[in-house]
Amino acid sequence: MHAQDAYYHAPCLTALYNRVRNSSSKGEEKNENTSQNSLEAIALAELFMYIEEAPRPVVFLLSDLAKTYSRLLEQLGANVPSRVNSIRLKDRLLTQIPELGAYTEGKEVKLAFTTDIGAALITVCPNS
Repeated sequence: MHAQDAYYHAPCLTALYNRVRNSSSKGEEKNENTSQNSLEAIALAELFMYIEEAPRPVVFLLSDLAKTYSRLLEQLGANVPSRVNSIRLKDRLLTQIPELGAYTEGKEVKLAFTTDIGAALITVCPNS
């Protein structure tokens, strides 16, 4: 443009710079969201492995699984919310591991494999 002695008007140049800045920041946010989602997927996969490799019969407390999930997210360097939505986590676990069942006892939600539920509850509550 300088060779032709043409120049942008100051407001037009400012508008151009603003558009470039906005488009680059949106791209960075998209990359951050994709990396956050991939880290959450990795942490969830590790939680699945933890559950499936646990010695049976076993009963998992949903609150403990939520703490484990948030700890895995921290280890991976992901943004960890102040509190993991445990109901959404429970739904994801039950969807991915169909042999797992959820049992509510008061405020506490327990997860156990449906084939082992009798033996698992006996080991947890031997006086019942």
